[in-house]
Amino acid sequence: LILNCGCKPVKVINDKIYDINVSFEVASPLNSLKEVEVMIIPEEYRYFITKYGMREEDYHKVFPKEEVRSVKIKPRRLEREMFSVDFEDLKGGREYIVKARVEDVAGSEKVVEVKTPYIRQFENLGRELYEKGIIVGASYMSGYYPWQTDEIVQWKHVDWAGYAGINVFFIGAGAWEDWKINGEEGEIMKGLMDKGMRCSFFWEPWGDYFKAGTNPNAPEWARDLNYPQNRKNFVQQLSIILNSTLIEHPNYFKVNGRPVIRIYDAASFINEREAYIELKERIKNKPIFFGDTILKIPGLPEDAKKWYFPLKDFSQYDWISTWAGFINAEVAKKYSSSYDEWYVIMTNEWAKWVKSIGKIYVSSVVPGFKYIWEPEGIERKVDRLVNQLAYSLELTKIITFDTWNDFAENTFIEPSQREGFSYLDAVHRLFSKLL
Repeated sequence: LILNCGCKPVKVINDKIYDINVSFEVASPLNSLKEVEVMIIPEEYRYFITKYGMREEDYHKVFPKEEVRSVKIKPRRLEREMFSVDFEDLKGGREYIVKARVEDVAGSEKVVEVKTPYIRQFENLGRELYEKGIIVGASYMSGYYPWQTDEIVQWKHVDWAGYAGINVFFIGAGAWEDWKINGEEGEIMKGLMDKGMRCSFFWEPWGDYFKAGTNPNAPEWARDLNYPQNRKNFVQQLSIILNSTLIEHPNYFKVNGRPVIRIYDAASFINEREAYIELKERIKNKPIFFGDTILKIPGLPEDAKKWYFPLKDFSQYDWISTWAGFINAEVAKKYSSSYDEWYVIMTNEWAKWVKSIGKIYVSSVVPGFKYIWEPEGIERKVDRLVNQLAYSLELTKIITFDTWNDFAENTFIEPSQREGFSYLDAVHRLFSKLL
């Protein structure tokens, strides 16, 4: 009999397991044990090719090639004997099958197999940064299911993001509602949190739920939260989110015990005060409201004083940011040639203004921007992302990559066929200099 076969980490650095120990006991009442073999077999995921369409040439970029390793041990021919084997320098990026095989003098075999949990390919730089007070988020679009419900896909995202220094995913699902919390979007979010990634709801005023242009004294895109329909849906949807069981998960993103919720297109809301008061009465916790209330290029604070500031209630927001590096569709066309200069101007001026009202500035960084269906936009560049990140870190310790995986707007930094790990490698190098 093979008894108590198991494995445990021996060398672990920043959540990355490099070495494991395999141990088990063999009971051989007739003292007939002839050979013992211990194997560690890298798990293969060929279904990524057949099911998801991964190219053959990309397979080993995602799952590093690693040979099966085997150790044979000559037993001492005892009735009961303990065996222990160390396997070193695991490449990771997968699960492993640990196989113990014993054979007696008559040629009879006994085999036991145990599968390890997923072992990271990379050390978790994100955890190190978080411990130093540097919050690095990434907006994560959860609409690519059922792909994203796959356990190994989730592990890859957690593994790769941690390598790049990311320690929070802001999970976007449009207007979060009960059916999403209990459906695949909620399953994706819970799965990522179960794997150690801090996550936060990323909510947006979606579609027909909110009516714009109801206030004659505001721009046509403004959503007045004094308008009954807007206020009702705002309070109802956010109270559902903030009272959900996902908030209670130990890896839901909290700061000083307060759950963080990110609100997309918060710049479009006006007259927020009463809606926020009603919302806070309906929830059992005190959230940190993180809104992209800052205008896009070329809207500077000095310009906003004339018309925008009187419409907004910034007191309801704890963290203030923009979306996608101050870019909108018009910016991508009109200001594409001078975007990098505008980014520095906007970041500097708005960071100063946010701090002047006693709020926390969160910087948004992007590699570029272009709707995939349009010919014009802001070209994707590794240097652009790195330069924005370096400049932002001089002003704030909270950064968001917008985005991890929004392929439709070409803002993603997730590894891809065309660009490989170029973005994650560059970000990793920059953050490593801070440690």
